[in-house]
Amino acid sequence: MSALEDSANPGAFSEAELAYYRWAFRRPGALRGAINWYRAAARRPDPPPRDQVDAPTMVIWGEEDVALLPEMATESVAYCADGRLERFPDCSHWVHREEVDAVTDLLVEHLST
Repeated sequence: MSALEDSANPGAFSEAELAYYRWAFRRPGALRGAINWYRAAARRPDPPPRDQVDAPTMVIWGEEDVALLPEMATESVAYCADGRLERFPDCSHWVHREEVDAVTDLLVEHLST
């Protein structure tokens, strides 16, 4: 669970939630499946589709993400005809866990329009 805890800000996951993740990853094949997803993504030689997304889209991004670079957020929104980027400077990859109320408010606003 250190990979999960090390990629999140303190308090993003409760001890009970971490215990559940430990249990889930101990199930036969669970960890192998997760790792193989990343292996397959790295081995795929052709680039992903670069079609424009026409649906209104909001990208929520933690600036302190250890896995994804901040410029990837800007590049992602550039593929959207009606895109909006919401950055969280002090959040990690787990924005939805670290800023629950703010993310919920943004989603309700976005989905209400």
